[in-house]
Amino acid sequence: MSMALKSFCLLLGVTLSCSPKSLAQEEPMNPNLIPTLYETAAKTLSEQRPPLPRNKEDWPAFQKRILERHAAALGVSLDHEPSKIDYETVETLDRDGYILKKILFESRPNLPIPAHLYLPIGQPEPVPAILSVHGHWPEAKNAGPVHSRCVFLAKRGFVVLALDAIGAGERAFEGIAYHGRQLGYQSLPTGKTLAGLQVEDNRRAIDLLCSLPEVDPKVIGVTGASGGGNQTFNLSVIDSRVQAAVAVCFFGTYRGYLRGAHCACELIPGGLTYADEGVIASLMAPRPLAILAAKEDQGAAFRIGDARNQAEVAKQLYQLADAEESFKFIDFEGGHDYSQIMRETMVAFFEKHLMKKADEERIPEPDLDLLEPEALKVLGEEGLPEGTVYVPHLVARLAEEMVEDFEGGGKDWANPEDRPELRKRLIDKVFGGFPAIIAAGEKPSAKIEREGNQTFLLSEPGVRLPMTLPSDNDSSPSRICLVLGDLPDGLTADPDPSTSFATIAPRGTGPTLWPKANTVDCEDYLLAQGSDMLGRPMLGQWTWDALAAVEALRGRYPESKIAVWGEGVMGLAALFAGVLDEEIAGVATSNTLASYVWPDRFDDRWGLVHFVPGILEVGDIPQIARGISPRLLIVSSPRNGGGEVESSVSYTLKEAAHLFSKDDY
Repeated sequence: MSMALKSFCLLLGVTLSCSPKSLAQEEPMNPNLIPTLYETAAKTLSEQRPPLPRNKEDWPAFQKRILERHAAALGVSLDHEPSKIDYETVETLDRDGYILKKILFESRPNLPIPAHLYLPIGQPEPVPAILSVHGHWPEAKNAGPVHSRCVFLAKRGFVVLALDAIGAGERAFEGIAYHGRQLGYQSLPTGKTLAGLQVEDNRRAIDLLCSLPEVDPKVIGVTGASGGGNQTFNLSVIDSRVQAAVAVCFFGTYRGYLRGAHCACELIPGGLTYADEGVIASLMAPRPLAILAAKEDQGAAFRIGDARNQAEVAKQLYQLADAEESFKFIDFEGGHDYSQIMRETMVAFFEKHLMKKADEERIPEPDLDLLEPEALKVLGEEGLPEGTVYVPHLVARLAEEMVEDFEGGGKDWANPEDRPELRKRLIDKVFGGFPAIIAAGEKPSAKIEREGNQTFLLSEPGVRLPMTLPSDNDSSPSRICLVLGDLPDGLTADPDPSTSFATIAPRGTGPTLWPKANTVDCEDYLLAQGSDMLGRPMLGQWTWDALAAVEALRGRYPESKIAVWGEGVMGLAALFAGVLDEEIAGVATSNTLASYVWPDRFDDRWGLVHFVPGILEVGDIPQIARGISPRLLIVSSPRNGGGEVESSVSYTLKEAAHLFSKDDY
């Protein structure tokens, strides 16, 4: 049994014995609850979004509004002050028709980027340049499909810059080739995204290109496939210096992210609340954009039917911008790739729009003198220089700054006068809103239903969750401890205790577990990805389920005091519920994340649901916990980002609440 719950129970005056019943032992009774909720929410959001503009007069304001929303979702500023960038040449290779330079440049202090600079030989200067961004090939910029298109472009007279994305290739953190999962998600609490960090790096790459005497800064293009297609997409709509773009095998609908796993670098928190991909594509108008898709692409967000539908939306909006001829959508036979025929189409598109050459369907690809990935490495075995900043370090510094800013910002969860505003920000800005406006005093309209010997909580429309209640023999317990999740082994109450127990299995857990959510070595991958895309992070939804369960218990047992307990991530749901509902008598957590500030990769024990986008805007976990005071708060074995028990944070959390004695409680 959890020591935290045991201690909590002792404070509540509970006698313990052993006769547990765990919800986890039951087969999922409704494994389709989450995907059904996702599709319903997506449909509702689609209907709630403002209609597309119908005339040219409305187009500029619409474009500006969506662009601002998209930049905010990415966590980037629309303002960028270009500056000259120098680079270090590691090695120069003379090739057939071009020079290949292996270089290092910094996108920010102590953040060096290994890159390839392809310089065509015998071309009048300055010439157009292409930024080549890679997808999820393990070799990143060194991968054959990336190298081949760079060589092709260089042979056609373009300067080309290919770089490793943050956390990938020769920038991989501790050799972890895949920058998704915790490495990508741990940026979210700061309001940053991995996609946004890529935009910031790629903006600096364009700064570098514009600094080169060989480049005409007025004619810059970008191309990439898969994750590189998303990089191309996001950079091109944000940075107007991109004068043409070819994005490959990435296009479809944001609703696809509700159905299947994609990398953290493709996640746009709240993307479905303001637009779908066809609208985002139109933000580049009137600049030329070509989207190349594969008919057999199996990516959940890259399906050809979705891509065609969204392309029609983009085409319609390009027409409003008087730029119908600048948008091109082509689908090809085959699967997820940047194939030769796609490369030939890409080169023709860039030659037309950046070199003002004849409009050709394709430019035949010549024989290419390609190097093996190993020969393309910029760095030796020693890797990047000591002191290099990686995603965990970058995010930790920003998190520390945000905590300091919050502390000095004049708002404190411990101050009752500040709590209404802070609660509203937590609910609306972080959790994406609740079904009831509890910040204004509304209560959840949750109901308890009986079906045979089973009990269910109607948390909100369409959400029916299994719940256990105090014994029928105990019609008016003086105290109820609501357990989020399963009742721990070995815990039950005596026949006539002063405290009874109730349990609630929040959506997507226990009997409503969605098996498909467990993917990419993360049990909650699709719970996090889908809920974040919808703008209602799953941890906020679990907090709502806890609040609804508490309110339903109050309706059934109006004289009882109710406390809430949670283990692991459910401890955060319990904590947030206690902060948002001052009538909750006390909160206990065990083995719960103690802080979002951690200078290393977060341990795998911390599922992706933990990383709530933008939550540090309203404080770190210890700061938010002050909102429990002066009620009972017990924090047992709080753990740092590495998974180790953090006694210093435990002390901080205890300071955040005035622990009551049993009699006071």
